This record gives sequence, C-alpha cells and structure tokens, in this order.
Amino acid sequence: MASAIFRVVRLGTSCFGQSRPLRCITSTSSFVIRSSSYVPEAHAALANKDLDKIKSVDSLLKSVSLSQPLSVVDATEIMSTLGRLALRTPVDSKDIVNDAAFCRVCSIIDKNLTAINNSTLLSTLRTLLTIRMKPDDPFMRSLETHVLWKMRKMSLRHLVVLFTFHVSHQHTELQQKVVSEVLSKLQQRWFEISNAREIVGILRHCSYFRSDYIGKLEDRIIDLADKMSADELQSIFVVLSDQKMRAIHLLRAIAFHISKHQQKLGVQQIATLMNAMHVLNYPDVSLLQRLSEDILSEVEAIEKPTVVAALLTAFGRLQWRHPVLLDAITDWIVKHVSKCRVSDLVAYVLTIARVSFTPTDSESVFTKILPHLTPENVKVDSVWLDVVWSLAIMQKLSLKHVESIVSESFYRHLINFSGFQSFLNLCKILNICAVAKLELGYKLPLPNELSNEGSLLVHSKVDQALSDSVLDTLSNSIPKGKFLACNKMSKTAVFVDAEFVLDKDLKPLPREDYTTNFGETPSIKPLPAGAHRFALLIHDYKDFTLNSVQLCGIAELNVRILQQSGYYVVQVPYLEYNIQAPTVKRLESLQQKINETISNANKSSKV
Repeated sequence: MASAIFRVVRLGTSCFGQSRPLRCITSTSSFVIRSSSYVPEAHAALANKDLDKIKSVDSLLKSVSLSQPLSVVDATEIMSTLGRLALRTPVDSKDIVNDAAFCRVCSIIDKNLTAINNSTLLSTLRTLLTIRMKPDDPFMRSLETHVLWKMRKMSLRHLVVLFTFHVSHQHTELQQKVVSEVLSKLQQRWFEISNAREIVGILRHCSYFRSDYIGKLEDRIIDLADKMSADELQSIFVVLSDQKMRAIHLLRAIAFHISKHQQKLGVQQIATLMNAMHVLNYPDVSLLQRLSEDILSEVEAIEKPTVVAALLTAFGRLQWRHPVLLDAITDWIVKHVSKCRVSDLVAYVLTIARVSFTPTDSESVFTKILPHLTPENVKVDSVWLDVVWSLAIMQKLSLKHVESIVSESFYRHLINFSGFQSFLNLCKILNICAVAKLELGYKLPLPNELSNEGSLLVHSKVDQALSDSVLDTLSNSIPKGKFLACNKMSKTAVFVDAEFVLDKDLKPLPREDYTTNFGETPSIKPLPAGAHRFALLIHDYKDFTLNSVQLCGIAELNVRILQQSGYYVVQVPYLEYNIQAPTVKRLESLQQKINETISNANKSSKV
C-alpha cells in the first residue's frame, strides 16, 4: 500500500472562536476528501481574499465563483464568515438560500460531511440557524441528522455549544430530537465538566435540566472553584443572578474564592458583580470590602463616566457605604464633571443620599454639580423627583427645586394612578414639602391632592414580629388607645410606629389632648412644664447601610422631620432589641431608650 500523503490546510474561525487545522488524507485507499472536491489552487485563490475584511453578506456571496472549483475547506470558511456577518446584521433568509453561490457552498459541504470535524460541523449548523433557514430544508435535515449520528463521539465542550445554540430551535421533530439527545448526554456526563465556559453555557439554560443534575453541577463548580480565574468565577456568579439561582452554599464558595484571589477584576466587572449580588440579595461583606479596595486603587485610571455611574448604582442598590472610596469617586466626578452625562451625576446624587454620605467639602462639590441638574436636563419627571428628594435628604434643597415639583403639571401623572409606585411618589413629594416648610420656611399651601391625608396608606416598613414585640412591650407601661397610638402615618409621609406624650416624671398623658399630629395642627391643650411629645421609630436592617450602624438617608430624613416638628424621636434599632428576652428586660430596654432620647435632646438644646 502506498504511503499516505498528509496535507494541513487552514480552517476559518469557527463558532468556538478558534482556528483549527483539518488534516486531509489523500491516498489510494483514502476517500476522506476526494480530488473532485478538493482543489488546492482554488483554495489558495480564495484564501488570498481576506474573508475577515468582508463587511456584508452580499459581498461575501459575490466573492464565491460559480465556475471555478471550490474545496470543502473553502465552503466551510465561507459558511463560518456568513454566520459571523449574520450575527452582526439581520439578514433576509430568502435572499440567501436562493442565492446560487450559497446553494453551491451548501452542496459542497453536504457531499463532504464525513470530512468535516465537529467544530466545523457545529459552526455550519449554527450559521443555518442564524440565517433562519427553513427547518425542513433538505440540507438542514441532512446536517442535523449527521450531528445526531456524530453526537456520541463529541466532546463535552461540543455538546455544550450545540445545546446552547440549538435549544431555541425546536420547530421540527428532528430538531426536538437533537435537543433531547444532547440534553440527555450532558446530564449523563456531568462529571466531565471541567471549565467555566461549559458551566456558564449550561447555567444559561438551567431550566431544561433536572434538579438533581443542577445539584451535581453546583457541587462540581465548588470542586473546580479554586482552579478558576477571578474572571471565570465572576462570570459564573453573574449568570447565577441572571437565572435567579440563589444557591447560598455555591454563592458563598464563589464569593470566598474571588475575595481571596490574587487576580484583580476590572472595574466594570466589579460593577456587574455588585449588581448580581443585589439581584440575588447576597451582599457578601468580605467580598465587597475586597472589591472596594481594588476599585480604590484604580479610580484615577478610570476613563469613562459610565463606569463610575455603574459603580455608584451598584453601591446604592446594595446600600454599601465605603467613605474612602466614595470620597475618591467624588474627586473623580468633580475633576471630570465636564464630560459626565446628566445621568452620571444623577447616579452620584441618588447614591450618596441613599447611603447618607456627605463628601468632604460638600459645598464645593455641589456648586459644580447642581448647575447641571435641572428639570430640563434630567427630562424624566420621576427621575427629577428622585433628584429633588435626594437633595432634601442631603439638606441641599432650594425653593427653586420645591417649586418645580409642586406644580400640578409636574406631579399629577406621578400620583394619579393605582399601585405602590404612585404611593411612593406621593410620599417623596410630601417629604420634600416638609423639608421646605421646616427648613426653608416655604409658606405656600399644598394643593388638595398633596394634602389629602386619606391618600396616604398606613404602611409599616419593618419586620412585623419586631414591630409587634416592641409595641406590645411598650403598652405595658403606656396603655394603647388613650395614651398610645400605633402605626401612624403623618401628613409629611413619615411612618411612625408609636406616638405618646409623657410628663416630667415620664408618666403618660392623654395623647389626644396634646398631640399636634406631627406638627400639622395645634394641640387642644398646651404641654405641661417638662412634658414632651414622643415619636417612636423602629429601625430594622433595611434602615441601615450595609454592615454598619449608619442609618440610610431616608431613615435619617424621617428622624429629622419629626424632630423639627417638635417631637422627641425614640429610635429602636433591631440590633439593640432582643425579641427573645423576658418582657421585663424588653421594657427596661425601651425605658432606657426614652431616657437617652431626653438626655440627648437636652444636650442638643444647650449647644
């Protein structure tokens, strides 16, 4: 037997992003690629035309000769380029499938399917699905049948790729069989999973897999985590958030390995990861601290304001307050304010208000930022309302801001619809008006729609078990009804857990005689000497910035409004109140809070 002659020819970039050689064997006994289809001169001629530089499908098809010989390698290269172009720009499948050059390419590939490796085979099939070739087309059926036949010898990588692009194409019985078979083989071969790309591909379509397989996959990820790069771990965490897969043991493992990894993530990757934490409600503090340190070392090198805005949005959503990092970002914004979009500045203002952060030299900072924040620049009314509300939280409100939101043309469409968002919008407007009245001396009466108490819902923001325990305990010394009112909403849209009046000896007085309804009406009787009006606020974990005892911006605003309305505000943080303690201990704790409130108020009045 004559010895075989080996030739190595180049294949174009496949759907896997790699170029792979195809070993073509020609000999007296070999028929892998016959001389009638493989013409070296034709391949060389086509290779001189750089397919990577072709920008349109029309140009690609015109480059295919209808008269000169064309090799299967040429044909698959053309098909791969076609798939790349079709992904960039939508194409009309009718124009392509009826094109003579395309038909010739398909014919050559169809006659030489046994000569094509798996990567090229899948790349070709993906191209046909991308251009939306009819599923009952003979070439499509031939290709899918061949894929079924070769599937048992495919690597796991190829099976994952096939599944990810074919799972959304199940229009015929044959296509359904392809997806069913590849799904079955993936679930049988879970132990072969070895890298992040395979994991991400499977997780993107996790709803198709059995729950026991997903459990095995999660265990496999944990086993492989210490060998993965930080980039790979981040991509897995993000895809878990995309699929709303809140597997705590898996998230904990990934967060641990990223926080200990020597590799640093890029700033944009960090923003994406932080947003994934928010979606999954899994704000790992150790990881956030590590990521913040990494950002801090790169802040000055950031070039795009959009990246800074993405970081700020993530901080706000997580209520993550890192003063040093926020100061550094503030410096960056002040330095680059001229190239910041209005939306970037909005993200900054909303975030620092939410996490109750006051930048160093805040007057100078806001002098540069506020001229850019106007209703005309912001454009979206709901966003402008959030901006003005944030400025009220930070005590940067002006009468001009107030007047912009109390006009009927502005607020009507924000509050005149059913739903919780309408209620929130009304609360923000009333908060702003309260600050305007108490701090800026705003005297104009509110429109009826904004002063109608009946439009405010009584909505508790704290854990019900915590609220019930505090109020029941307090009622042991201040009886409910005549002396103690619970779950009140003020006309300034501040939810008050309890309202009561105590004399100088801390004995309760009839509330109805001495209440001012949180500064809205005069009391029936003047307060006796040494007596005080009290508003009790229960703070649960949502009222604090993450992993700290710093109240978030809205909680601080509520305290400020009540204090300026003439009330002593008793604050009960969830961390300082033990629901499981005996009643006597809980009552002592509340009485101590009342005493501390009086003492702090007396100290403040002397300053």
